[in-house]
Amino acid sequence: MKRTGNIILITFVIVASIALTVYMFVKDLMSYGIVFAAVALISFIFLLVYISNTKSEEDVYKSNLRKLLKSYDSILVQSYNFPNLKGKNIIRITNFEDLIDAQMELRKPIYYMFEGEDSCSFVLLDNTEACVFILKQNEEVTSPLELIMAEYEKHDDIDQSILEDIERTTIIKLGNMKTFKVSPIRKKAKVLSEDKVETL
Repeated sequence: MKRTGNIILITFVIVASIALTVYMFVKDLMSYGIVFAAVALISFIFLLVYISNTKSEEDVYKSNLRKLLKSYDSILVQSYNFPNLKGKNIIRITNFEDLIDAQMELRKPIYYMFEGEDSCSFVLLDNTEACVFILKQNEEVTSPLELIMAEYEKHDDIDQSILEDIERTTIIKLGNMKTFKVSPIRKKAKVLSEDKVETL
């Protein structure tokens, strides 16, 4: 907002200087007219420099994204859904150049996906690893892929078969407000306990 206010202020100075320049020339006050013309010219140059040096985060993000997509078009493949990272060792890459170095070693395409207006994820998949770089508008932006990776990392130390069983758990809600869970975990536990009884 501050940037927009400054641009409006400088534009107002330019317009006022031009109006005063014209007025001074009409009144045959050439020396004043030249001064106001100089002020208008200097203000205009300052405005151009200010705009180029104070791009908004959105403009910088979009410019960087366009540059990456154009420069590395031959090794990038656009994806419309997130790649399956289940069971892979996820490596977070801090800059795009390191991802390109990894790509040159593996000779595999880099998949990218637009995640709304403020982030884009790039993923390089190998047999057991996934190298991930996320370009974001700023650090406050949370990428959907980051949330997915956080879930995988949270459950890293849990037996994957248990997670799969939890996903297959069926919840049955009856009309009398009672709820029942039908879970493969329960069934496995029951079978194990019966086996123990038989062996005793």
